Amino acid sequence: MYLNEIYVNIILVIFMKKIISIILTLTVLILSISFYAQAEEPVVISIQDEKVYAGDEFTVNVFVSDNSQISGAVVDINYDNEKLEFVSAKEGAILDVKGNISIRNVNKDKSYVRFTYMSASESVYAEGILFSVTFKALEKASGVTNLEITIPNAADLVDSNLDKIAYSVENAEIIIL
Repeated sequence: MYLNEIYVNIILVIFMKKIISIILTLTVLILSISFYAQAEEPVVISIQDEKVYAGDEFTVNVFVSDNSQISGAVVDINYDNEKLEFVSAKEGAILDVKGNISIRNVNKDKSYVRFTYMSASESVYAEGILFSVTFKALEKASGVTNLEITIPNAADLVDSNLDKIAYSVENAEIIIL
């Protein structure tokens, strides 16, 4: 009898070690999946909605979510040139890292403003204003018009390793009163 009890205890110890091992493995797996899912959150590039009066100038800010790791970007803001006129643009406060920045109205007939940024040394990690664009609502304009964010090519939003960054956009409605 005594020997049977020892065997039973040994089997229980082995069984408990296997259970603990399985629980630890599952815990590590769940934490890994959770961490991976967080790492794959897309960068959000967004513009806020605005209400303006015909004839007024107004500025829209193009925001980027935090921890974007952007080292290179080409971002277009498309607008309706029958309702809006491009006035100016400037880089945002989060671009305090050294890099080449260009913001320009590429072609008034095509109605888009192109923001280009490239840094060989550092990435943008902060949440905030990537760039700002000032428009004028035309005198005879009224109703709703959209500002649409586009990334011309998937390779136009990259990190310091030149790997593509997953992103989503939130466009804006401009209501002209």
